[in-house]
Amino acid sequence: MYAKIETERLNFIRYNQCKLRVDNYIHLQDSINNEIDPKDIGQLVVLPSSFTGGPRYMHERTQDAMTYVRLYGKPDIFLTFTCNPNWSEIQENLYQDQRPEDRHDLIAQWQKRGLPHVHILIWLENKIRPDDIDSLICAEIPDPIQVPILHEIVRKNMIHGPCGTFNGNSKCMSNGKCKKKFPKHFTTTTISGEDGYPNYRRRCIKSGGFSVKISCSDQATFPVEKQSKDEITSYQSGRYVSSSEAVWRILSFPIQERYPSVFHLSVHLENGQRVYFTTNNVTEKISKPPTTTLTAFFELLEDIQHV
Repeated sequence: MYAKIETERLNFIRYNQCKLRVDNYIHLQDSINNEIDPKDIGQLVVLPSSFTGGPRYMHERTQDAMTYVRLYGKPDIFLTFTCNPNWSEIQENLYQDQRPEDRHDLIAQWQKRGLPHVHILIWLENKIRPDDIDSLICAEIPDPIQVPILHEIVRKNMIHGPCGTFNGNSKCMSNGKCKKKFPKHFTTTTISGEDGYPNYRRRCIKSGGFSVKISCSDQATFPVEKQSKDEITSYQSGRYVSSSEAVWRILSFPIQERYPSVFHLSVHLENGQRVYFTTNNVTEKISKPPTTTLTAFFELLEDIQHV
């Protein structure tokens, strides 16, 4: 059902965008002054950033995240949180003979976009020192005697590989090396890395570490087609919608959240802002004096104060 919903949204963009064109203000003004046919001005808008999940939407969200890095520096904590379908809150609401994967409406309540995971970037007022890292982050296999539940969770869900010299055919291998840089070297202490990524403590068995035996597998599917210049077709052909994500989107849960908020300012040269127009209102668009970014910003501040 969500695939139908999204297809309707994409069809609206596809069948209405032929009326909408875009160009820089100064280029549009020059074209009209030179009496060029409006149908030959600018380019068609294909998949705008207002479409949730599209390439331009994702690019804008990435740029928003980079504003925090420019202002506050690198994040102190990169937290990954993954839903566990065996949680009691999920198990207690299953009907007889049901499995968690049968109830995406339950799973989506607990995890962004279903069973994958959510990434959270956190900046701390008091920065983490190298001596404090081990009290917050552990990259080792937990003690099966002291913390058996955590040990089982890590063993079942958080082991990468085997790859490298143990399995050269692993999907993560590229040019004879693991793209995730596994296996990691053993180290008895956590060391701050020069690239901002610390080398976490990973002790071998002789130094007090633990090991487990696992059997991993991975699969992938992909189509082989001629590359299309149609952004909508490219988006649809490369998109995979799981049932859990479909429920998340149908229930209108948020895709991403930011705090503090980010206000977009269009940066451009004088008269270089992008103007959206149709072949019928192109003269009207250039007859109005262009609003500068700062003017628009101060007008917005005045409106907020009045509210």
